Amino acid sequence: EAVLGNHVDVVEYLLRQQGIEAHLQHRNFRGENVLHLAARFCNPAMFRLLAPRFKEGMQQTDDQNETALVRIIQHSSVSLDRYESARILLVEGGASVFPELVYRRV
Repeated sequence: EAVLGNHVDVVEYLLRQQGIEAHLQHRNFRGENVLHLAARFCNPAMFRLLAPRFKEGMQQTDDQNETALVRIIQHSSVSLDRYESARILLVEGGASVFPELVYRRV
């Protein structure tokens, strides 16, 4: 509920509590995990907290076969928060965000 309410300070507190891992693993009836729920707001501060603690959740799909990253990309907002949220998931997931290091003209 803290993620659904976009309460970053509460999530930060909860992540310091013992046994939080079981709560991070929870999926609702739509197959959504906490990262899917956080994608509703595209709040980079929330992703900075959750992504390092729940890396396996980045690959999980919901009942629509969407990952949290797909949700962020499809989000209607054009704000910088949306792009920063996607970047955080990509970096935490191991993707390079420096295309010049991946693609070079010959």
